[in-house]
Amino acid sequence: MPLIKVIEGCVKSGFPHIAFDTVHNDADAFQKLQENKTYELIISDWDYEYVDGHKLLVKLRQDKVMAGVPFIIITQRRDKESIMACLKLSVTEYLMMPIENKAEDEKGRESILFTIP
Repeated sequence: MPLIKVIEGCVKSGFPHIAFDTVHNDADAFQKLQENKTYELIISDWDYEYVDGHKLLVKLRQDKVMAGVPFIIITQRRDKESIMACLKLSVTEYLMMPIENKAEDEKGRESILFTIP
């Protein structure tokens, strides 16, 4: 199961007062961003089948209203070029999969939902 689905389930069950949208392709994501300029956090998977999180990050940072929205990208990419590409766009968090199941990783996993500068 993709981590993004796990996050969606956690938000639905643990934080029912939080409104969120889930998109399944780039076109829907770009349309939602144009229609709703009030998002406070975006979590996207770079490697998801129909949504390219990096493209979404680029588009978001080009939008004057939405450019400062915190953005968490989830990916299996560990190469320097991918990491630097996101850092240059001021990504808020760059989470590399798989996340190891170790005690010291627990804080990092919690930050998926709670780290908002």
